[in-house]
Formats: sequence, structure tokens, C-alpha cells
Amino acid sequence: MKTSSKTDIDTYWNHNTVYHKWLLSHVKGRKNVLDVGCGDGLLVYRLSKVCDQVIGIDTHRPSIEKAKQRLYNTKNTSVINVGFENFKGEPHTFDAIIFVASLHHMDLDFCIKKSVELLKPSGKLLIVGLAHPQSVFDWIIKIGRILPVKLGDLFHDVKGDVGAPITNAKERLGDIRKIAKEELPNAKIKQALYYRYLLTWVKPNK
Repeated sequence: MKTSSKTDIDTYWNHNTVYHKWLLSHVKGRKNVLDVGCGDGLLVYRLSKVCDQVIGIDTHRPSIEKAKQRLYNTKNTSVINVGFENFKGEPHTFDAIIFVASLHHMDLDFCIKKSVELLKPSGKLLIVGLAHPQSVFDWIIKIGRILPVKLGDLFHDVKGDVGAPITNAKERLGDIRKIAKEELPNAKIKQALYYRYLLTWVKPNK
């Protein structure tokens, strides 16, 4: 019987995985979690330690194959080679939906609305996203964080290329804030290190 080797669950550090601890703190104890754009399954693996059931989806077949190898002996996970647009989830299914550096690959408006539909009442939407600064204040924050980012990279063994497709963000932070105001009442958005923004939203319990 095949068993997991160290490389199946091997960990690494980059500008996305640095936020895994933050994500885990938000979903610990949740039952059903969906990771959209799961890549090689590292976050799915980590989520499986604190959540009852985790599904990862991704359109990139090579990444999904890596995820299947990583999760071979993990019983409460599944990974599917499908995009969020074509994912056949039932409404009010998930206690949390997560996007990590994946939302900017998709249609922003569609993904937000579908996430709202798929989440249970009191379910959480968590986004670690990429977007262009818009206001002067946004740019000041971005410029002020260049040095901490460089220092973070210097003190870690950065694995930037994990074999997943890369694309530049199309949206501006203003676009994110606008749709959040329209579709995600009381969502919290903040700029973070490593050229990311963090969005958290809890679906109203009604």
C-alpha cells in the first residue's frame, strides 16, 4: 500500500502561506470548508487538522495531482479539478469559503455572489487577495510596507514558484471595496504585508 512520504505534506513559506495561520484561526472547529484555488493542497492539508471536512478545487490539473498525492492519507478531504464557476455546490452548504491569491484569476462579481449563496448563515468568507492600490492612502501604505516585505523574504527560504499559473490582478482596491459594500454588508477589508489585502465577512444569521 502506498504511504505518504515527507514530500506529500512538506511545508514551505511564501507570500500566500504566511497567511495560513490567520486563516486557520478563523475556521478552527468549522464543519465544511471550501478552498477555492487550492493549488497543491497545502492549505487543504492544514485545514483538515482543524475542520471536519475540507474540499479544494482548482482548474490547474497538475496542481490537483500534487494535492491528491499530498492528501493521500487524509480522510476528511477531497480535491476536484474544476473552476469555481462550474463547481456544483448546493446553496447554504459551507461554514467557510476561502480564496488565497485566486480570486483575481476569476470574475470578481460572480465569485462574491456565488460565495454568498453557498455559505450557511453565520458562514465566513475569507479572502487573501491581490489588487492594485487606488487612493493616495493605499499607495502610502504599499510603499511603507516594501521594507518589511524585503526583510521577510530575506529571513525566510521563499518558495515563490510552486508550479501554479500566475496572473496579474486586474481589480483595484476600490473595486473590492465597492462590491463588498454592495454584497457583503459589514465586511472588513485591510491591506496586509506581501502585497495582499485581507477580507473577512460573516453571512448574517437570518
